[in-house]
Amino acid sequence: MSKPTIDTCAEIFLNGEALIETIPDTYVAKSGLQGQGLFTSRAWARDEVLCVLDGQLVEAKRYPVLLTEMEWNALPGEMLLVRPLRTSYGFINHSFNPSIEIGAPTIAPCGQYAPSPQAKN
Repeated sequence: MSKPTIDTCAEIFLNGEALIETIPDTYVAKSGLQGQGLFTSRAWARDEVLCVLDGQLVEAKRYPVLLTEMEWNALPGEMLLVRPLRTSYGFINHSFNPSIEIGAPTIAPCGQYAPSPQAKN
C-alpha cells in the first residue's frame, strides 16, 4: 500500500479535482515562469481583499511532518497555518516580483480568553 499524500486526499475527497477553489474570480494555470500560478479572471482594486487565509495554527518544530504532508502557509514565530487539502492559497505569489501581498503579519485572538483548566504551564 502506498503512503497517502495530499494529492491522494484530493482524489478521494474532491472527486478528482486538484484543489478547493478558495479565492473567487481566480484560477490556477501554467505559469510563464515555472510550474503553475494563480491568475485572476477580473480586475481587482489596489486595496481589495482577495481572501482571508484559514487553517489550523500549529508549531512547525512540534509537527515537522506537516511541512511535507499537508498544505500550509508560513507565519511569524515558526508557526504554520495548515490545511489537509490543497487550496487556491497554495498558488499565491511564489514570485520574486509578486503582484499581491499577504497583510496582517500577526494572528491574535478575537476576544479575551481564560486558559483551559487542563492547560500545561
